[in-house]
Amino acid sequence: MRQVSKKIAAAFMQRRAAKSGNTRTDGDTIWLHENAIARWHNNDVFHVSFAGWGSVTTRERLNSLPAVRVHQSKHEQFIVNPRNGQDSKVDDLRAWFPISKRDWERDLFTLNQLAI
Repeated sequence: MRQVSKKIAAAFMQRRAAKSGNTRTDGDTIWLHENAIARWHNNDVFHVSFAGWGSVTTRERLNSLPAVRVHQSKHEQFIVNPRNGQDSKVDDLRAWFPISKRDWERDLFTLNQLAI
């Protein structure tokens, strides 16, 4: 995990502002090149999106968040369901996907990496 992703993800999960390079958060939303890629819905759910871009950087920033696993295969984007590990093809790169508290609380590996 790159340091910029780690810094932004930790700040987002702690609901505080941070900025590093082309990525920033006000604690409520993460922006990559001024495109919202993650946002809090309430204290128990945040949503993630490719914001129309299936780039390596977008995937890397999203994968830094707890319980979020996205990848590319044959030029198509996929998101992994945190509950059952099933891949789902992302047909609309502007769609938002919910990540619940019970999912991210189980992702102790990422939470430990972020020092949360």
